[in-house]
Amino acid sequence: MSDITNIKELYEKFGKQLFYFAYRNLKSESLAKDIVQDVFTTLCSKNIESINNIQSYIFRIARNKIVDTIRQQARDRVYREKIWEEIEKIKNTTYNHIIEKEYQAHYCKATKLLTPQQKTIFNLSRVEGLSHDEIAKELNLSPNTVKNHITSALKVLKRYFLDIMHLF
Repeated sequence: MSDITNIKELYEKFGKQLFYFAYRNLKSESLAKDIVQDVFTTLCSKNIESINNIQSYIFRIARNKIVDTIRQQARDRVYREKIWEEIEKIKNTTYNHIIEKEYQAHYCKATKLLTPQQKTIFNLSRVEGLSHDEIAKELNLSPNTVKNHITSALKVLKRYFLDIMHLF
């Protein structure tokens, strides 16, 4: 290392080449500048007098720092993607909660349009999960009467929900 003896001279000789090397790999001016700075900061802590091929050494440091930067960017990208996934989950949960509340409000309004008998039979069928025969036994009705009330209730509810869908 005969003609180059200090960091300033190394910077003047290799700084621009190093910048373009980093820029070509990272496609970012600010990252390329950071790499150049990191390379020369690293060189400050080394005994440059003992290095045989300083140019090769400088570019090896740069290559390693570029690889580290690319790895960090990949980790950051994965991290950002995970954060966005969590945000989407929260957003979807919030959105679904709002939709559920709206649905419940409309469901409540719609069931108020049912006769008391339709409401009772519909709740036993759809909310409590009883069969037509079980409802018929519980209410002392024929299974056919239960079926007719459920059919009528479904028509009322369907009409209500179709009407509100036209509002949107």
